[in-house]
Amino acid sequence: MSDKTDELLAHIAGADYAMDKGVRHLLTQLKQATQPVLAGSTKTGDPLLLLDPAQYSLGYSYILASRLAADKPDLSVLLPALSTFCLQLNPHAFALGGADSLHAICRAAFRMVEKCIPGRFAVLVQPFAEATRRLSSGTRPSDQFAHSADTDAVLTPFHAWLLRAAIQAKMYRQALPCVSRHVSHFDPALECRIQDFLSYYYYAGMVFAGLKKWPQSLDAFALAVSAPAQGASAIMVEAHKKYVLASLIAHGKVRPLAKTTSAIVHKAAKAKLGAYTEFATAFESGSASRVAAEYRKARDTFIRDGNDGLANQAIKCLTTRSIAKLTQTYVTLSLDDIGKHVGIARSGAGTGAGAGAAGGAGTEGGGSHGGAGAHGRQPSGPPGAGAASNITTTPTDATPPAPTLLSTDVEHLLLHMVSTSQVSAVIDHRRGSADASSSVAVAGSSSSAPAAAGQGGMVQFLDSDESYSSLAATAQLQTLLTSTLRMSNSVREMDRSVHASREYLGKMVGAGRGFVLGPGGGFGGGASGLEDEMVLEEVDVRMGGYM
Repeated sequence: MSDKTDELLAHIAGADYAMDKGVRHLLTQLKQATQPVLAGSTKTGDPLLLLDPAQYSLGYSYILASRLAADKPDLSVLLPALSTFCLQLNPHAFALGGADSLHAICRAAFRMVEKCIPGRFAVLVQPFAEATRRLSSGTRPSDQFAHSADTDAVLTPFHAWLLRAAIQAKMYRQALPCVSRHVSHFDPALECRIQDFLSYYYYAGMVFAGLKKWPQSLDAFALAVSAPAQGASAIMVEAHKKYVLASLIAHGKVRPLAKTTSAIVHKAAKAKLGAYTEFATAFESGSASRVAAEYRKARDTFIRDGNDGLANQAIKCLTTRSIAKLTQTYVTLSLDDIGKHVGIARSGAGTGAGAGAAGGAGTEGGGSHGGAGAHGRQPSGPPGAGAASNITTTPTDATPPAPTLLSTDVEHLLLHMVSTSQVSAVIDHRRGSADASSSVAVAGSSSSAPAAAGQGGMVQFLDSDESYSSLAATAQLQTLLTSTLRMSNSVREMDRSVHASREYLGKMVGAGRGFVLGPGGGFGGGASGLEDEMVLEEVDVRMGGYM
């Protein structure tokens, strides 16, 4: 095969890339080349070392994809070659086609890591992130002008795979630049399908959840669920399950989906989300004992779906949400009364979901599995943000009575809630009054540590002192206004583009069938790619193991 590989390499190096005809001829040769030819060596050396990936991106991509898919890949050559290609690839090289090689590179690289160096998906994150950045402005110069670094992005073959690798490696922050750009454009040359769109937003929701950015996570899952469809795909169902739990964490109730969501999606939800719906109903009731009972009933389902981590975080958030609700009714309340009203957990007295729901309020020797004790290290995140794996007790069959919090647990929660601006309050002990926020600043010292359980204390809830006159508030408002104006311009441009498209005009006169955004793998007519029995291997990263 050496002679044929030499011949193919000569075609790659000698192609006339300035003429469309020359590029199309090379594409035909690359697509017709067999795997042994693409993966072979030449008389002068390794093609991956001889070719410049910036100048010959098209041919390099086919050779690299074939080599990555080999039975015994040489990691010492392929990992540097993959990194170099992603850093130097020329997006214009794929304007006339060839993006199937990019999809193949993503798939083969991921499987190579799974097979040869299991668990080391971090090696893919940076290369995939750079390839995503270079391709997300489109394959044509006009696209790159329209989609600059601070505007919406074009969906690429690397988007979903980057997020999947980041989730596997627990490198959520490295994926943040990717998910921070709105993906709302489709380049037909990149051959992205509806599965790529759904997978991207499914994984984007998981990345945001890993960073505790619940509103953004909820929006990402909502986009995956409410995409135009004539059938409910496996990705939509999985995203819907996480949407329910993320909605409980973010809002304390299930936020309604967009009115444009397909009726078939709602029908699939009724058939496949029964346990989630019942859990959400119990959660919205605010009854801790009812939530604990529903969690025990649905726990096997949560574990099977990989959503046990999200479910436990929702339970933990019920504590702080219940305390926050008290500020709407009471001005002054004792710590003991707050514990009775909340009724989520009691140090040393609860099990399962009930005990773990205290979040970061456990005491030394108490048996709460939600976080650090009152005399231990304070949790780094808000109550309810702990890892699901911390809850290890096995639920019993009997429904326990709603337990109460000890006053030290309540004070610990209040101090943390004040420090994270969830409530504004002052705690007054019998030995004197102390401002809650100042207590948090020195919570590790003995003089300001939470009072013992027998001492009690009064809590005075205050109105928020946020006047929104700070520089930070002004900067945040400016950022939101800029984002809103940018989105408005993007929607206006998309509206003009759709109204001028042949597909839209054909649909308006009755010739079109189904919802079409564009040719070449966009939202095609009919139920293509959205069958109920579709098995999508990309949806296998489970939230419970990464939270």
